[in-house]
Amino acid sequence: MLKVFLLMIFCSAYLILFIFKRDKINSSLIFIFFAIVVNLNFKVFDVDGKFIYINLTTIIICITLMAFLGLKPFDKKKKLTIEEKIYPRSFFILIILMSLITFITFVQIFIKNIYDWNLYIYHLTMYITFCLFIIFLHFTSRYKLRKMNNVIIFKLIMVVAFLNFSVSILQYIFNVSFLPSNPTANINYYEGVQVVKRVWGIVGASNGAGNLGAILFPILLYYLYKKKSKLALVIFLFNIIFILLTLTRIAYLAVIIEFIIFYFHIVFRNITYRNLTIRMFTLILSIVVIFVIGYLFSNDIYEILFLDRGNTQDYRFYQYEVLFKLVKDYPLTGIGAGQYVYYVFDHYRVNDIAIHSQFFNMYIETGIFSLLLFLFFNGYILIQLSKKFKTDKWFPISLFTGYLITSNFNPNQYYNVSMYIFMFTILALLFYKNDFEKY
Repeated sequence: MLKVFLLMIFCSAYLILFIFKRDKINSSLIFIFFAIVVNLNFKVFDVDGKFIYINLTTIIICITLMAFLGLKPFDKKKKLTIEEKIYPRSFFILIILMSLITFITFVQIFIKNIYDWNLYIYHLTMYITFCLFIIFLHFTSRYKLRKMNNVIIFKLIMVVAFLNFSVSILQYIFNVSFLPSNPTANINYYEGVQVVKRVWGIVGASNGAGNLGAILFPILLYYLYKKKSKLALVIFLFNIIFILLTLTRIAYLAVIIEFIIFYFHIVFRNITYRNLTIRMFTLILSIVVIFVIGYLFSNDIYEILFLDRGNTQDYRFYQYEVLFKLVKDYPLTGIGAGQYVYYVFDHYRVNDIAIHSQFFNMYIETGIFSLLLFLFFNGYILIQLSKKFKTDKWFPISLFTGYLITSNFNPNQYYNVSMYIFMFTILALLFYKNDFEKY
């Protein structure tokens, strides 16, 4: 009842602001990001004695779209620019790709054995939510042909990063999650030789928190690089501290690679014969410093990240070996979204955990066609963003690199917050005008 009451207050507040506030789009963006951060799930109906949950983000994006239905979408008198003519093509391609993935997942109801309806509905509504993101962002990018710029997205990411850091510090100090979904849970981690604290942030899981930190890193770095403000620097450093507190090793690796991509952009941008020697010397010196630090503190690093925290990375590779041995001939539509754990136990009597790779999970559970469509979906956005960020191609490359690394070494498919923030952000950057080109 408390969740329903909070939802009613939340939706009422949004509708009041939507009706009386002139800047309806920015208000809607704030509410959508807030819904993602809160990350509440609501019981909606009962299947075979088990409740089915729907995430708050899905509910809010539906309400937001319905609120915009009564508004005049386009000003037909104004002539479209070349950039504005590209948006409908991107919208058509992306909505078709995501709709096909959603359709493939939906038809599994009729052709697959669904062991856990809640997990199945979770995946189905996730793809539906992605479709709604595309529709909302395309619509608002052309609402009365208003040139929505992406500065608001970066500012919202700054707010999310600050809230995430604040929650993580409270978690580390008091050893309590403080999250609405499970406010009294502790953040202790028991896989190593001793109990360690791994912060969850707003995600609700330590590995998922690392994923989120790696996604936020290039976004905050880009904003700091372009704006060079003290506030941007502080938030950027806060996110680095947060990533360290997650003790998520794959996030550390992702962040290092993301920064290397940025660093090479700085070093090799606008190279002339005069500054080449200085830049190469700086690059070599940086590499030497990193190796010296690694050599001096290698024992401490190994103790913290592998002994105390637990040497769990080997299980990933063991799981992949099991998958290749057990899974030899999956149907083109997969075994059923969210059904892997139940499927391998039912067919092979193997007790396993969720697949620690979002892309591999997609192949196993929804089939090769879904995986190819999803890869093309992400690849298309990456290519378009690289064209849009002409002078800073490093940014979309770094962002997608971090996402690919973390999502394929953790069960990212079950981390709502990091997934929705990444997907909403890249789509917003695609559909909204890039206002940083002038800086």
